[in-house]
Parts: sequence; structure tokens; C-alpha cells
Amino acid sequence: MFHDTLRLCVVITRLLWQRQHC
Repeated sequence: MFHDTLRLCVVITRLLWQRQHC
């Protein structure tokens, strides 16, 4: 359960970072 949340957080963070980078 904890691992799933961490993975989701990482994916969202990466997506947000890429979007802000543009």
C-alpha cells in the first residue's frame, strides 16, 4: 500500500516537473 502511494507521488511529481519545464 505504501509503495503504491510513493510510486504515484513520483509519477505525478515527474509529470508536473516536465510540464513546468516546458
